[in-house]
Amino acid sequence: MPLYDFECESCGFVFERLVAASASAECPSCASGLVKRLPSAFAVSSAATRKAHLQSARKANAKTAKDKQIADREAEHKHHHDH
Repeated sequence: MPLYDFECESCGFVFERLVAASASAECPSCASGLVKRLPSAFAVSSAATRKAHLQSARKANAKTAKDKQIADREAEHKHHHDH
């Protein structure tokens, strides 16, 4: 089975999967089935490709950090409200 790079269209997460050519993948970050196959970084390695992968990873990490901040604020508010 070949190794493919995918980008999740829901959360922007970029990942690799060994899949049959006709099979689809699921995002390991958000479990969405809305993923698009990208040219393999192994086959097409350039500064632009590396920059695009880095930007996608930063975008996904920023969303996760923002979600964590919101959850922390809600938990703190609930804690203060309960006591």
